[in-house]
Amino acid sequence: MKGELILMRIKNRGVSAAYKLLLVLAGFFGLLLIFGVFDGKFKISILNYFTILSNLLCVVYFILDLGYIYKNRRDGTKTVWCPALKGIAMMAVTVTWLVAHFVLGLRFTMSDSSGISLLFVHYLIPIMVIIDWLLFDPKGLIKAYSPLVWPLGPLLYFAYAMVAARIGNGIGDQSRYPYPFLDVDKLGWGTVLLTVLIMVAAFVVLGYIYFGIDTGLKRIIAEKPPAEKEKTEIVQE
Repeated sequence: MKGELILMRIKNRGVSAAYKLLLVLAGFFGLLLIFGVFDGKFKISILNYFTILSNLLCVVYFILDLGYIYKNRRDGTKTVWCPALKGIAMMAVTVTWLVAHFVLGLRFTMSDSSGISLLFVHYLIPIMVIIDWLLFDPKGLIKAYSPLVWPLGPLLYFAYAMVAARIGNGIGDQSRYPYPFLDVDKLGWGTVLLTVLIMVAAFVVLGYIYFGIDTGLKRIIAEKPPAEKEKTEIVQE
């Protein structure tokens, strides 16, 4: 029974759209909190952080995906808008989640809006994006080369952070750099580059874990006889 639940894919477009709408609303709420909108401010400088950019990418992607679902609501073959971009967005927020937890060691309390917003953008949205992929996407859409492409987003951000940090007073709160592990002034170029290299290698490995899950589930479902397939998918014509 447990194995069957893991393989379950929900094909009901209404359920999929409702979940994606909830994700978008949660993403908007978290971003508005962290921008300070509910406190009567708008901190545009927050866009310098990868966390915010990755969450914003997910919100924009799922808005467009909702439009795609509605436009193709009568075509059962069109289920995911631009799977390549979805993979990039999923990897980006996965990086946000893992770096926040394991590298930055962030811990949050629910005592103020700041803690709630950080919880949303570092944990809730990344987990919701991964669950969306597991529950609603047909498996087999991730290409073998995709995990090598996905880290380009973090690498482009790294290049931006290095350049922006050297303009004016930089883009960080405590230093010129947005994250402590990118602080060349304190750590030196050698340590920073080694850290980034290790992180990129870890992201590639993680990407291939996603790829392995994707192809593995596709193979398992494809090998099941029709009667067994019905147990792994919720179908509504």
